[in-house]
Amino acid sequence: MNQLTKNTFPIDLELLSIKQVCAATGLSRTTLWRRLRSPCDDFPRPIQISNGRRGFRAEEIRKWIQSRVPISYVSHSGEVAIPNTQVT
Repeated sequence: MNQLTKNTFPIDLELLSIKQVCAATGLSRTTLWRRLRSPCDDFPRPIQISNGRRGFRAEEIRKWIQSRVPISYVSHSGEVAIPNTQVT
């Protein structure tokens, strides 16, 4: 019997829950579902894991977040560097 392990699985399937996506993006659950219902929105679509359970591909969420960050905040390595926004 051939068992798949993390090292031999052919694709990156790191999945995030809705709660994790909301925390990462700053979107509320309601806003997230509104975006998913809109056919014109470019927000990544979840995949069906089982009945009543969906997951979001982590890489697609990361790319979506990076596409929203102004280019001046992205380093040459692709890391997002948020400037200090503390009011003095």
